[in-house]
Formats: sequence, C-alpha cells, structure tokens
Amino acid sequence: MHKKTIHGTVYYYTSVRENGKVKTIYLGRDEKEALKKEKKIRRSRKKYKNKLFTIIVLILLATIVGSRFTGFFLLDEETYVFSVNITAENDVNYTWTPETNATITSVMISGFVKGNGSAKVFLISDDKYFLIFDTSNIPRENKTNETVVFLNVCNETCRLDNLNESNYTLAIYTDNGTILHLENITYTVKRQESLNLTAPENVSNQTQNLTLENVTFENITINETDSIQGNLSNQTLNISIINKTINETQNLTVFEKPANISQNLTQNITTNVTFNESLPIIQNITENLTTNLTSLRNITVENISSTVENLKRRFGLRVIKFIERVDKKHELTFSIGNASIALYGVNISEIKDVRLRKIKRARIGNEEISLRTDTIILNNLSVERATIILKKYGPVNVILKCDDFDFENDLCKSWKITDIPFTDNGTHVIFTITGFSGYSAGWWNETWNYSREIIIEEESGTDLYEYQVRVVLNTQQLILEGKMRSDCGDIRFVNESNDEIPYYLEEGECNKTDTTIWVKVPYIQSGMNTSIYVYYGNEYATSHSNLTQTFSYTQPR
Repeated sequence: MHKKTIHGTVYYYTSVRENGKVKTIYLGRDEKEALKKEKKIRRSRKKYKNKLFTIIVLILLATIVGSRFTGFFLLDEETYVFSVNITAENDVNYTWTPETNATITSVMISGFVKGNGSAKVFLISDDKYFLIFDTSNIPRENKTNETVVFLNVCNETCRLDNLNESNYTLAIYTDNGTILHLENITYTVKRQESLNLTAPENVSNQTQNLTLENVTFENITINETDSIQGNLSNQTLNISIINKTINETQNLTVFEKPANISQNLTQNITTNVTFNESLPIIQNITENLTTNLTSLRNITVENISSTVENLKRRFGLRVIKFIERVDKKHELTFSIGNASIALYGVNISEIKDVRLRKIKRARIGNEEISLRTDTIILNNLSVERATIILKKYGPVNVILKCDDFDFENDLCKSWKITDIPFTDNGTHVIFTITGFSGYSAGWWNETWNYSREIIIEEESGTDLYEYQVRVVLNTQQLILEGKMRSDCGDIRFVNESNDEIPYYLEEGECNKTDTTIWVKVPYIQSGMNTSIYVYYGNEYATSHSNLTQTFSYTQPR
C-alpha cells in the first residue's frame, strides 16, 4: 500500500498488475480502511487466475460436441450524462434515478459552489457513503462570495464496484451560507454486448477459425489448470487472439491433441458462429466470463496518449480527463485560460486548433453586440456534445456562435445569435452544444442596436460609492454613421448587473467629437477595474439625461 498527499490531504492507494499493465486502485483516506480494502483486493484476484483458460475450454468443448450456445457477453463501459440543475442552500438529499439499470462503475459531478464555507456531496448506496466532492480538495482564493466552478470531479467514486440499484441518493451538505449548484452527473456503466459464435454441426475433418473481437488479453499467466479431455482427432483448431499474447501456460492437456492450436496475431473479426444444442458448461463459467471479458481500452490522464500531450504543448491546454472509448472515439475535458470544455464522442486527431480570444464586439448585420465572455474557438469539429464553461465579464442574455472563424487572420467573419440555453451562476455561463467552431456569450437588446463597454480604473486606493465618472464619446461620428440619433436622446448607461444608472449630457455637447457625459456609478472597488456599458441606436427612445439624479446621493455628504 502506498501513501500520497494532495493539497494537504493524505490518500492511500495500491498497485496491481492486471493484464500486463500496472493499475492504480484508490483505497480512501483512512489508513485502517485502506488496509482492509487492499487485503480484499488481493484475495479477490486469486479467484480469477485461470480466467483465459475458461474461455479456451468453452471454445474447445463447443467445437468438440457441436452444441449450441448463446449469451456470450463482452463487457465494456458507456458514459452517460444526467442533467440535474438543482441549487442547494442548505443540506439536501437528492434522489437520482439513472437512465440505465446496468452496473455503475464511476460517478462524477459538475457545477459550481459559491461562498466561503464548505460543501460536500456524497453518493449513498446500500447505506454506504461515497465522497464525490469536497471543497477542501479544490484550490480557492478566499474572496468574499467566491464562486468556484468544478467539472467532472470525483473522489471515492472515480472507480466503483458492483453498484446496481434503480435509485441512489446524493447527499449535499453546506455550511456558513455556502451555495452549491449541481449541474449534471456523469457516470459510466458496464455494457453487455452479445457475441454469437456460429459453426457447422459437423466439424470433423474441417478447419475452424475462431476470432474474438474487442477482447483484451495482455500477458495473462495461466497456472495449475485442470486438463481438457476430448477427442479432437482429424480437426484443426486455430484460436486467434487479436493483438495479444498468452504467456506461461502450464498443465494444458488435450488427449489426441489437434493438429494445431495457435495464438495468431490477427485483425480478422468473426461474428455469427453458433453451435447446436446447449452446452452444460456455460452455466458454470458465466460468472468468470462476465467478470473477466472486460475491455481495457479506457485510460485516464495518468496514461495519456501522445496525441493529447501534443495538444497540451501546442495550445497550452490543461487536461483534466481523457478517455478512449471502445468505439475508438474519445472523451476529453480540458481548460484553457478561464474557460473549461468537456468534449464527448470526438476524434482527438481531428483537433487542429484551439484558441481563447478576448473579442469585445460581434457585428450581426447593422448591429453591434457586446461580448461579455472570452470566445472559445476550435476548428470545425464533429462531436456528440460538448459542455462549455466561460467566465463572465458582464451581464449576458444570449449565446453567440461564430460559424466561419478565420484562423489565418484570427477573426470571426460571421456571427449569429443562437437560442442555446445556458446557466448563469453569476461568474460563469455553462452551456452544451453539438458542433464546434467558436462560441461566446453577450448581451443583446433588440431595442438598442449598439453597445460598448467602458472600463473604469480605480487608482486612488479607496472604495468609491455613487461616484460621477466623466465619459467622452465621439457622438458626431456615431450620428454620421447612422448609429445614434441626432439629439443623442437614445443614450443609456447600465452597470455590470445590467441595471440602468443615471447620466447627464451637458447642453450643447451632442454631435461633437468629444462629447462629455457624466455617469453616476453606484460602486467602484478600490484598486480594481469596473465595467459599465453604454447603449445607443434606438430611434424611438427619449432622453434620460438627468442632472439631479446624476449629482445627488442617497446619504448626505
């Protein structure tokens, strides 16, 4: 058993050699419990010492007796995403009913936590508690009402054994006013695929080639096996095991041995081979088959592929999770800058470019829309779905898509407004898409055609309340371009919460290259940048310029 410390927390794990690979198994944080789990793992591994031998017995006996069997299963894993979208301000028990009744092998969650207290999420199964999420395991900056986004996290649920219930409980615990929003649950299950083997009734004087598809046998040791008895004269049996080798086979006895038992490395795939009449042995070895015929294609970031390493180097990605699925497609979760992306059902070899850009405005026809997040850009990419998390720099009410990003000149040629639903947690927007180019979030107001962001830099070192800021605009140019009314009556200012704030346009200042406008900003934090937004381009609006509201205060000064 080994010990590792991550972010000040001690974890115990053990390593076992399985199918030729070293596999790390997480044992928890309690040393006594970890020792018990390790002993249990060592005992259980002895049971399956002869697992490949059982499969060979099945194939040989089926060939001998010419019997019929069905229900030969290959177990693999499938990943599902279950949308939850609940917010817990106190302790909450959430009943989760998975979409499939198969055995669950891992559970991860995504969402965000807001506040400076602690939050934990447990999976409860058969009165056992498995920790999924704990704020003590994530980095935090200890800011007031800090919001931390988490994507596909797990703790004691990264690998689960034999959970097969129709309903589970997620127990959410929070304290000190902390809010936890649970966006979705990502879980993997064992998948059963039937492999029907078919052969003629009479196999005498014939050559049978049996090939197992998608079964992984790596450096398996078969020791102390029982003998196989049967008459295989006048037959040739070729057992082909795809891309793998059987090592150290002992005590395998065949009376009147066949002409050839080979372990050919082959890419041939044979399905549909059936034997007549049931085979009694099938009942005795079902447990071994369903336990041991498991694909080992899934890999994690500890065993990451060179392709992913190349993506990390080229684009500065921080890879959170990488899985190669049995269908040879991939699941990749990464972050870049302040954005996080989870791709499902993607071929990572098709990822040619990944960028995160700060684009201020998107032009759609004659309109300019203020973009309030970074823009995440990938080359035109086919995915089953992708979940995107973008940090906000102002209020948003729409997701925008760039259909034709010019990678050579680093600009978007064509923006369009979408109806993609999204979650706004106050600091980030979270949404899911089914195809890629570029995406951002912004504020779109059908009444006002144009908007601009104005950044105020506070340098005095003092928090400022109800502070008058002088804004200078070239209203003459905007009027000439047909973007603003000739009397400047369509000007509006809003703060970062999209609340309208007072302003005063001095008399005679409209239609000048340096028009002065005084804006009362509710709050400017010391030493920080504060954004406000100016809107214009509404021919039906009336002026909201107001001297009294702009230069008055809620508290006497």
